[in-house]
Order: sequence, then C-alpha cells, then structure tokens
Amino acid sequence: MLNEVPVHELNRRIQEVINEVKPNIVFIPHYGDMHLDHYIVSQSSMVGLRPIGKNKTLEIYSYETLSETEWNIPHTSNSFLPNTWVDISNNLNKKLDAMSLYTTQLKEFPHPRSLEGY
Repeated sequence: MLNEVPVHELNRRIQEVINEVKPNIVFIPHYGDMHLDHYIVSQSSMVGLRPIGKNKTLEIYSYETLSETEWNIPHTSNSFLPNTWVDISNNLNKKLDAMSLYTTQLKEFPHPRSLEGY
C-alpha cells in the first residue's frame, strides 16, 4: 500500500538507506511491473540513486518479478528487455528455500510463481 505513503517521504527514506549503505550495485523491481508497490519502489529508488552529491552507485539493475512484470499491459514504455543475466545456480536451493516461506505467494505449477516455475 505504498501509494498511501507521500512520495517525498518514501524518496527520503530510500535516500537515507542509500546514504547509509553506500551500495556499489543495486537491484530494483522493473518499473513496468504491474504490482503498484514494485513500480513505486522502482521510481523512488531511481530518485535516490541519481548520480548527484555523494552517491557513487556504479550499477543499477532492474529485475523481473514473475507473474507481475510479464502480466502488465504490453507497451513500449513498460516492456522488460533484459540485457544482463546473473547465474544463480550455486544459490538456487537457498532461493527456493526462502521462496517456500512465502506460502501466501506460492501457486500451483504451471503458475510462474510456483517453486517448480522458478
């Protein structure tokens, strides 16, 4: 329900985290995601990650969220067009273990948000 939080407040809070952590690499939800909270986090993160002041973030990646990103109304302004892939083979079991804890988010296969779909 981030749409109920004033944008300037969310921007400020994200900026505080960026200033504290000083990340070199950041992963954010893709702005074309149909989940409103994901879209808002993407927008506010980019405000905080602008290369001004002390911010020295070197890389910003947006990621696809299965059954959110690809289900939006397709349009040239919101298409997810990946150009970088990260091999998570060595950590896939940890990811699946973590995902299994989100019982309210899991669906039956062949839904993309099933453990088998990941």
